[in-house]
Amino acid sequence: MNEYYIGNTFFTIMVMAIMMAIVSGNRYMAKETKRGLIFTFASIMLATIGELIGVLVDGKSEETVILHYIVKVVEFSVAPFISINCANAFFSVSENEKKIMKFIACAHVLIEIISVFFGCIFYIDESYTYHHGKMYWLYILVYSKSIYVQQKISKPKCLCLNFNLGIYGK
Repeated sequence: MNEYYIGNTFFTIMVMAIMMAIVSGNRYMAKETKRGLIFTFASIMLATIGELIGVLVDGKSEETVILHYIVKVVEFSVAPFISINCANAFFSVSENEKKIMKFIACAHVLIEIISVFFGCIFYIDESYTYHHGKMYWLYILVYSKSIYVQQKISKPKCLCLNFNLGIYGK
């Protein structure tokens, strides 16, 4: 299974790198849109790499536990906000909405970090295997809310943005 997972991850990273190159070389796109898209592509790459490393070290050894926690925190912190980053790149968002999204993102990252110590969202057991914690629903809630916010921002003007649930969803 890992061969396919590694292959899919490599493919995703390469596509995102190509997209970054295309966007950065585009002379007709606004700088803010370029920045937003490059940030989105980098976020996808980071979440994808975090997920892959998490899969590869799952159940391996005590030496990999800290790495496992780090990549899970990164993955769980970045993934829910990919759709919002993408919508922000294409559509205008008020300063108030940006502040709310930043607050939710920071609070979510803090909860993910706390989960490392208390296992509320996820934990790694004594056999070094990853598991969902009792409050994993909170991660799903934030993930779902981010998709809702993205759809509200894009106001179904762009169906490809609304399609991202199928691409980025777990």
